[in-house]
Amino acid sequence: AVSKFRQLMRVQQKVFGQDHAARAVARREIRENFSLNKNETDPAKLSVLYAEVDDVCDFLLTKVAQAQEKDTGVYELKIEQRHCTTQLAPEPEDKCCGGSHSHAH
Repeated sequence: AVSKFRQLMRVQQKVFGQDHAARAVARREIRENFSLNKNETDPAKLSVLYAEVDDVCDFLLTKVAQAQEKDTGVYELKIEQRHCTTQLAPEPEDKCCGGSHSHAH
């Protein structure tokens, strides 16, 4: 549990960087959620909780980007490699023609 706590703390630090307010909220949420489950000993439940930590870390690292105000009303968003994915969403099937992608013209 300690390693998962530390993992999540490192991730929030990386994701929120110099945004001290966001980091404070993230740290508080992490501590509260870990505190709620501090007495859990069931291996099956712990496995689920650890998987949730991994999912949260993945979400934060790949889906959250911080914008910084550079000038009044002007923000800069730095997209990093961790935000980019090579996975492409599958193309939806064409439902109107029985799944066929060919159409008569």
